[in-house]
Amino acid sequence: MKIFRQKKRAGFDLFKSLEWIASLLFAAIVAVLVAGFFPLSHPLFTRYAHSIINKIDLDTCNVGKVKVAFWKGVTVYDVHVSESEENGLKYELSLSRIRINCNVINVIQKWAQIKKKYRLFCNSFSQDTKDSNELINQLLKFAAQSEQINNICIDGTTMKILKRDTSLISAERFSLDVFRQQEKSEKIELYVDVAELVYLKNDFTFLRANCLFDKGTLDISRCRARAFDGKVKISTRLDLVNKRIHDFTLNATGLNLEKMIVSANMQRCVSGNMDIDLNLFPSSLELDSMRGKGVVNLSEVSVWETPVQRALAELLENPDFKRLSFSRVKADFTILHRDTIRTDISGSGEVLDFKSSGMFNLKGGINQKVNAALSDEAIKELPGFVVNSLAVDENNRCAVRCRIFGTFDEPKVELDREILKKAIGNVFEQMRENLKGIFRKN
Repeated sequence: MKIFRQKKRAGFDLFKSLEWIASLLFAAIVAVLVAGFFPLSHPLFTRYAHSIINKIDLDTCNVGKVKVAFWKGVTVYDVHVSESEENGLKYELSLSRIRINCNVINVIQKWAQIKKKYRLFCNSFSQDTKDSNELINQLLKFAAQSEQINNICIDGTTMKILKRDTSLISAERFSLDVFRQQEKSEKIELYVDVAELVYLKNDFTFLRANCLFDKGTLDISRCRARAFDGKVKISTRLDLVNKRIHDFTLNATGLNLEKMIVSANMQRCVSGNMDIDLNLFPSSLELDSMRGKGVVNLSEVSVWETPVQRALAELLENPDFKRLSFSRVKADFTILHRDTIRTDISGSGEVLDFKSSGMFNLKGGINQKVNAALSDEAIKELPGFVVNSLAVDENNRCAVRCRIFGTFDEPKVELDREILKKAIGNVFEQMRENLKGIFRKN
């Protein structure tokens, strides 16, 4: 009996041991699988990420920490880079986080292939630094062809592009999310969100945009921002390979004219609110080749002490023309080329209602034919011979017809020939009557 009991106890212990070993192995496998979803941090990861980023040949590159979750992806924290070029351009970028969603084990298995693509990308990227369109195309093309990566999310704190220490572009608190539209698809979606963007001293806030990149074409839709106290919406399609722009539309409402003029470093001479709709025709991305048409609506407009107003005030001998107010102004315009814009403008105001047509030149040139109907109050302040010389419009109001040409800084005003002829006749008639009066007294 004793021998039998010992054998039975020995068999029971062996079975239990195997059971425990199997349980431990299963628990270890589960632990490894579960651990793959939780991020791990190690100095080795950080050093390796630093070496990869540094292959773009940057002036400075600092990486704070790297965390790896084997089944979810890699997260890089506190990235600071800068680069200076011989032409005076300087780039500074501070990112709080770069999150790359992918299966890290799968990436490790295909690492040799990925490194080869990355080296080719770095070489082509560094060669195209002078062409911003090609830079964007190369970056998005590389993201579209990286099949092992599901999406990339970038959270940034600051971004600056300077030229000779003068800020060209700066951004604060921004994010960029890049998603593959479908698995193994080269179509990628981009979502941009910027708390504040300053471009050439123009301040944009709450900027958001949805984009789709497919084979060198970038569709930008629902791009919205606040600027100059108003709202701006833009949509367009950019062919980055052939460097062409298609279907560009801009809609802006409630813009503050005075703030726009201050931002452009122009003399403060206009205030009011502006709405604008602009459509550009398909063309090259070069500014000189862009054509388009649009309409501008202004409300509660005040214009004071412009050279054109001073010229009119001197011509009509009425200082009230130095400050004019309009309840509304509408301008239909066509961009003929970069420098010349054809316009048809109309406006209603306290002193005068007007219509004008002609050309503006962005270099400062002006050539407009103006027909202005004067109010009764304005006519009372004019000399008699001037009033008697004016034409009468369809509403039986006295009107000034003239041509304004030259430049905005030094405009010239030329009265309509009929008005001028009549005015000269009235002057001589007034002189004749004055002479008669003198002889009668004598």
